[in-house]
Amino acid sequence: MPSVTNDGGSLTSAIVLTLLAWGVRWLRNELSRHKKEEAARQREKRSPGRFHAALSPAALRMLMETGPYPHIVFDVRDADETDPLPSELRGSLRLPHNLVAQALGNANEWAQFFHGIQYPESYFMLVFVGNTKEQQLEAAAAASSVGFERTMTLSGSLMDFSQKVSLQQNFNYISRDAVAALVSPMSEGSLIPTTRAVLLDVRRSDERLLYGAIRNSVHIPGA
Repeated sequence: MPSVTNDGGSLTSAIVLTLLAWGVRWLRNELSRHKKEEAARQREKRSPGRFHAALSPAALRMLMETGPYPHIVFDVRDADETDPLPSELRGSLRLPHNLVAQALGNANEWAQFFHGIQYPESYFMLVFVGNTKEQQLEAAAAASSVGFERTMTLSGSLMDFSQKVSLQQNFNYISRDAVAALVSPMSEGSLIPTTRAVLLDVRRSDERLLYGAIRNSVHIPGA
């Protein structure tokens, strides 16, 4: 049976090509949909590390001012969120929450994001701040998925931090060397006064096991 033709060629061929093009587009859309759904499922499976905790605005401010433990603060807001950070947080590293796992995956990837900044050790405390709790938790979960379990998020949001929660002004801080001098055993002929300080460790038992304890300190859990 002769095929129907026109000046542009076989009508049957045109229909076949149209159906083929439609099929290709449909297949691409389905693959894209499945890829997005799988990515969403992977995000849902992620959870912050076993040592994750939330910091109050005052605790975060104290952490940044006193630096008692190696840490990095990340601004994990979306790329299009460009409102300036509170002045105390302007040393934070900008890393959108959806790129955390990529940047922390290995030292080479890290260097692509933060050239000249040391890749964090696994024991570093990583603090994530953002405009929403969801942003922060997603970032913490992503960090945990690549081996960083000591993660912190801001309790609340950046708006809470910007309210200038002040620290008590009657706190006096001493250096780590000064603490060591106070609690170290005295040697003969030492010029350190015989009246020694007593260092009270008020952390929980699991915190002592996780982060270690200062020799000669007295453990009295605060809660």
